[in-house]
Amino acid sequence: MRASLLAQQSVTDPNGRPWTVGIRWLPRKPRWIGWGPRRKKRKDRDWGWLDAVDPFSALDAADGPGSLAAIVAVAAVVFLFWFFVLPVAILALDLLFVVLLAAVSVAARVLFRRPWIVEASTTGEQHQRPVVGYRASREMVDDTARSIQFSGTLP
Repeated sequence: MRASLLAQQSVTDPNGRPWTVGIRWLPRKPRWIGWGPRRKKRKDRDWGWLDAVDPFSALDAADGPGSLAAIVAVAAVVFLFWFFVLPVAILALDLLFVVLLAAVSVAARVLFRRPWIVEASTTGEQHQRPVVGYRASREMVDDTARSIQFSGTLP
């Protein structure tokens, strides 16, 4: 089962081979991904700047339990912000981005009449056919699945 197929149907041809027919939503992986120079990992990092930072210097200059409570309160607020508020905000922005990206991609397919790819695949065999229009591609998926199921051939 492929996760990137819409209107997916699973059928078995007369020879007993299972087929998956659907509309490919995600495009194929571009050829240029994975090419190019590789970065080397740096092992010679300078961590000397950490010696200048002394987290307990504020406690040495503190005047009693009030300043210690303030430091604990600030640490608690930073902890809550870092582990609860910030992840929820990032999740909300990610979801908004995905929804906007999906809306723009569907609008681009509709406005520019980019064809949907109807894909029929089985073990070791894959057939693709571009079809303009989502409704026509859904009909092509149904026709292809019916043809494979009853005659074992592609339309």
